[in-house]
Amino acid sequence: MDSRTGILSHSDGEIQRYELLEGFSWNDLSYRYMHTTAESVQALVRLYRANIIVKNPGLYGTMVFAHIPKGIAPPFDRETEAGLLYDDQALTRHHFTRMVKSGEISTDGERVLCCDSEVKNFFTLLQSRGFLHIVEGKKSELAYVPISQTFGFLSQETAEHTAVNSHFFLMDPTDIDSPYDALGTPYGFAVEGGEILQPPLFGREALIVDSQDRAYIGCPGLGETAVHIEGRRYHDGEDGVTFYSRPEYRRTPKEPGTDLVIVNRRIVAVAQGGGIQVPMAGFILHSADPIDISTGAAAYSREDDIAFAVQVGPSAVKNGTVSGELTCPFYTGEGTPFPSTVYPLPYDRARASRTAIGEKDGKPVILWLEGASKNGHIPFQESSGSSLLETAEIAGSLSIQNMVNMDGGGSAQIHHQGTRNLLIADRDVKTNTVKERPVPLGLILS
Repeated sequence: MDSRTGILSHSDGEIQRYELLEGFSWNDLSYRYMHTTAESVQALVRLYRANIIVKNPGLYGTMVFAHIPKGIAPPFDRETEAGLLYDDQALTRHHFTRMVKSGEISTDGERVLCCDSEVKNFFTLLQSRGFLHIVEGKKSELAYVPISQTFGFLSQETAEHTAVNSHFFLMDPTDIDSPYDALGTPYGFAVEGGEILQPPLFGREALIVDSQDRAYIGCPGLGETAVHIEGRRYHDGEDGVTFYSRPEYRRTPKEPGTDLVIVNRRIVAVAQGGGIQVPMAGFILHSADPIDISTGAAAYSREDDIAFAVQVGPSAVKNGTVSGELTCPFYTGEGTPFPSTVYPLPYDRARASRTAIGEKDGKPVILWLEGASKNGHIPFQESSGSSLLETAEIAGSLSIQNMVNMDGGGSAQIHHQGTRNLLIADRDVKTNTVKERPVPLGLILS
């Protein structure tokens, strides 16, 4: 694997530092899911306090950020009006919300208060282990903010490799629009060695590689994907089965049958009779017939030849043509929300750190464009970051034939066995040292 860095100039004279990885094969790429730790929860809370809430504290109330690690069981009934909740975070969020409405639960700014001693002890235990923090804005409301199982530091979990963060993930409170959502949940098609790790969603573009190592930009859909549960195959439109996903649906129709709430490869809830909210980072499988669930696991298959795929988007270059505009759907503030709900910024003007993956002469390449510090930068001396259009133009100037954007902003990074060649955009306001943001999923070069 070869890594080279360089400096480019934008048309306004601002500079852009970049890193380009080449000299590896598609078979050298594999996915790695992170693991949520007390340290990564603390980093997320720090980000909210330092960067998100301070921008507009009137938008946020009191938020109880919490992650439930394995070995700590929530003291709640799994049978709820939102369905049978298999997922601990969805379960806890549901009952926390219910108890807030009934006046059974509150906070004093430092602790969760509850007259039910078992519930109080549960939250006290999470807090004592560093998995629960209370953050206060100015709005007069109390909300539980769940954090997923896969939200850790790329640098710590891939220290022996070169790695880059890959997919978008639920990050903003507006992203957790259903009872089944949790911050740090990745979404978008992900395929490794022909195995589908995550299903395609939202009609966004993907970099796809077939079994002959031919790479191209495609737009895989959930409708062409079969779901396998308990040895049975389910396909949209067949045998009384319907898939419901955003942005087409925010809630399933009220109708007889079973709704399975699926996020990536987990069934997080089962409900009867419809009328269920569709998760932001998943979909709902509706069956007119009963479905028996024992393992809570889902798997996927497709008929097309896909050995590797990354679906984030939008494309930067497609078949040698630089993308001059947004080429796939993103939420614009109208209609049914779907993630990322705070994206896109203006395609040709909004600058940020970017990561992208593509192919050049049939070989894979990965690009990182350094962003400006969240606290500002010295014009013409430090990287300003790039707009999506500038990213596409830079990729074209590097003779890349096909490339899609991966996750950018404060998450953007390439990590080399303990070092980075560029700076992360999240930095300390006083020292300018990097403050690594947790991510759920990374691509590893081995």
